[in-house]
Amino acid sequence: MIKKVLLIGACVGLLAVVLFGRYSASYVSNSYDRVTESVRSTVPTEFQIDRARRMVNNMEPQIRRCMHEIAKEEVEVKRLIEVIEKADVKDSKDKSDLMRLQADLSTGKSHFRYAGHPYTAGEVKQDLGRGFERFKTAEATLESYRDMREARERNLEAARQKLEAMVAA
Repeated sequence: MIKKVLLIGACVGLLAVVLFGRYSASYVSNSYDRVTESVRSTVPTEFQIDRARRMVNNMEPQIRRCMHEIAKEEVEVKRLIEVIEKADVKDSKDKSDLMRLQADLSTGKSHFRYAGHPYTAGEVKQDLGRGFERFKTAEATLESYRDMREARERNLEAARQKLEAMVAA
């Protein structure tokens, strides 16, 4: 059966090339366009309106999902902004504390007093080392939060564009 269809198609193509020459592709495509246009023009307007309504109704759940995704991303971006702001404040405080310890050590004293407790220079150096490691970790965490926020903002923008395209359709 398939062989017959292919054979008939090849024969029709060969006949078209023989009759119309190198313009046969143009004639075939033009004929196809005219046939499809005549079929479209015979479809009643009410049918096309019903079809359009059905398409809009079919898009409604997708639009709602997209709106839900946008709302979720907006909440997540806002949460990340708050986390970043808090981490920035803590980072600044930790940095100033480390700078104060570094400045105290540079005075050359052997004993220090913080919050009413005595500390030796060795203890302060150890505390400074641990604090600096925590500071580096906090800086890396803060940078990853910023990267996550940027990614979320890109996702949010993409979702908004998708929604606009759906509404426009």
